[in-house]
Parts: sequence; C-alpha cells; structure tokens
Amino acid sequence: MKKVVRILGLCALVSLAFTACKKDNTQKVSFTASITQPTSNSRTHAVGYGHHLVWDAGDAIKVFNNAGTDMDFALPSTGEFAQQATFDVVGVDEVNFLKDLTIDDAYTSFYPNAVVEGSQVKMVIPANQEYVPQKNFDNNLYPMYAHNQGDNFIFHSNAGFLNVSVTCPQALSGTISINQIVLTSKDTNDKLNGEVFYDKDGSNYSFVGGTNVITMVPAAPAVLDWQMARDFTFVLPEGALYSGFDVDIYLDNGDVKTFEAPADVNTIEPETYTVMIPVTVGNTLQIVH
Repeated sequence: MKKVVRILGLCALVSLAFTACKKDNTQKVSFTASITQPTSNSRTHAVGYGHHLVWDAGDAIKVFNNAGTDMDFALPSTGEFAQQATFDVVGVDEVNFLKDLTIDDAYTSFYPNAVVEGSQVKMVIPANQEYVPQKNFDNNLYPMYAHNQGDNFIFHSNAGFLNVSVTCPQALSGTISINQIVLTSKDTNDKLNGEVFYDKDGSNYSFVGGTNVITMVPAAPAVLDWQMARDFTFVLPEGALYSGFDVDIYLDNGDVKTFEAPADVNTIEPETYTVMIPVTVGNTLQIVH
C-alpha cells in the first residue's frame, strides 16, 4: 500500500467494497477496495495539511473463509489505484471461494505479506525500514486485518506510527544530509520490531518482539532544508516507546546527533500517528518531547 504525500494522522480503516460478487458465464467477479481517509490526533502541533492512503500496484491481500482455507487476491502489477481499487477475480475456484460474501464475518483478510504458521497468520514489523519522504512509509509495511460485513471488509491494525522531523540552521541549508536514523527505546524489553500474529479469524492478536532498535536508511543521503523539515516515519507495534527513546541522527559529515524523548507521553497507539516537534541538527542538542 502506497501513501500519498501529506499524511499527518492515521486512524486508518480500509473498506473493501465488493461491487460485483456474482458468478457469470465467464466465472469472473470484481470487487473494489475503498480506503477510509486518516484523521489526526497529533498532540504536538496542529494539522497543517491532510493526506490519505492509496492502494499500490501489485498489492495483495490474503483472505480466509471460516473453514480456514485461504486465497490471495492481488491488484494488477501496473497502474494507479488511488483511494479505490478494483480487484478482478477470474476462475471457478476463486469465484466459488467468494460465494459467501453476503454473510457477515464469513471471511477474514490480512495485509501485507501474510503467511500461515499452524493455526495462525504472521506478519512482520521489520528492524530495517526504508525511508519514504513526507510523512510517508514504505509499501507492504503496515500490518492490518479485516472481517467482512456483508460485502465489505473493514481493515484495522494493532500498529501505529512515529514521525520524526529534522531540519537544520539556515546557514547549513542544502549542505548537510542524513545518512541514517536509528530509533532505540530506553528499555530493552520495549520491543520496536518483531512478528505480528493473529488467529485465522483475526482474533487473539499477539506480538513477539525482536529488538528495541529500528534503523532507517535513505536510498540516497537526505539533504536538509532550514524551512522544510525532513520527515522520517516509523511503523511500530502498539504500546511501543512506553519507556522513552533516543533518536540517533547520522550526518554525512560523520557527526551523530542524539535526541531524547521521555517515557509514557509518546507511547504508540494503534492506527495513529505520533508526530514529534521538529529537531534541528548542526546546532546544540535538543530534547524531543
């Protein structure tokens, strides 16, 4: 799933609206995926601009029926799908699999890259996350689950986001860059990456933590501007950062700037952006709050 620029809050619910769930002589069925737009509950500053989630080419969902059988359904590998996308399903088995869409809770779906492990479904919040500009995050990163209500799937997540914004003094604008950012929770038991598990029916969420560190590395050094902050957005499990955290910013000149955030006030909430006040590098140390 790709995020259009200018996100500032997330209470993301994804609605899969199945618009043509009928068999025909060619055994085809189509459904549309409509994404409810995010809202903001930022505690640090007012929302200056809004933004929304969109489907990306090749996005795939794994759908389970109540018998525990699953099928994958994917968008075409090319195209622009914006806030609403159409999944075209072809084949007798696929159409028969979707025959109970008029029944509430007949199906459960997961996104992205869901794999079956025994009686459970696993997704991953990785320890290395790719930098995507402007309060954005990488495709196939944000774990979600859904139940059908009739021919709609409503997606929810037990993950949330931390947005760290970085700027520089005017005198250094355009001349200083970030090579990587490392997010580290204060308590080693405060896990920031790991494996997300659900039962196949979407119940019994659990998180098996990996480490208390996440690293984000831009594909090319992220050049800083004094007037417009660079935004680095991390996907994190709910409850993460309860112990407080450090942000280590590695600059292209070899300097490392460390900023601290206190415990409790920045604990990650599901389907929510926590947006930090911008910090300045190339200057004295500051405290994030």
